[in-house]
Amino acid sequence: MRGWLGVSGSFTEALRRHCQGAIRAQILRQAHVRPRPDEARLLRLGPGEQALLRESLLYCSHCPTPWIHARTLIPLRHLRGTLKPLARWGSRPIGDLLFRSPCQARRLRLDILRLAGTPATAGRLWARRSLYQSCDQRLLVQEILLPALLPFRE
Repeated sequence: MRGWLGVSGSFTEALRRHCQGAIRAQILRQAHVRPRPDEARLLRLGPGEQALLRESLLYCSHCPTPWIHARTLIPLRHLRGTLKPLARWGSRPIGDLLFRSPCQARRLRLDILRLAGTPATAGRLWARRSLYQSCDQRLLVQEILLPALLPFRE
C-alpha cells in the first residue's frame, strides 16, 4: 500500500496507468452538508458553513469491483472560479479537473489513515486525506483504498 498512499501527483492518473487509461466514477452521493469539525477546521469554515459533498467509487473499466471510495468536500463559497465546474462534474473523477485546471491543485497537507473496516477487511483498509488549494480555493479529498486495489503496486 505504501506506493499508493504516497502518490504525489494525481491519484486519478496513477490509477489510469494500471487500468490501461480507462477508469470510471460511480457517484454515490452529492449533497450540501455540514462538514465534521476536523474537516471544517482544515477548510477554514465558520460555524454552520456548508460544503458540497461528493462521494464516489472509482473502478478500472475492466473490473467489476471498485478500487477506491472517494469523498470530496468543497466549501459552498468556493464553488466559483476554477472549482465552479465541480458542482456539475458528473461521473468524471475529480482529479481530472484538479490537475488540469489553469490553477493546478497544490497539496497543502496529506494525512494517512488506517481504518477499522469490517471483519473481512479489518486492518487492511487505508486512506489518504489531502487538503488541496486551487488558486485561492480549498477542498478536501479522501481516498479509501479498497481490497480490489491490494494486488496492484504503484
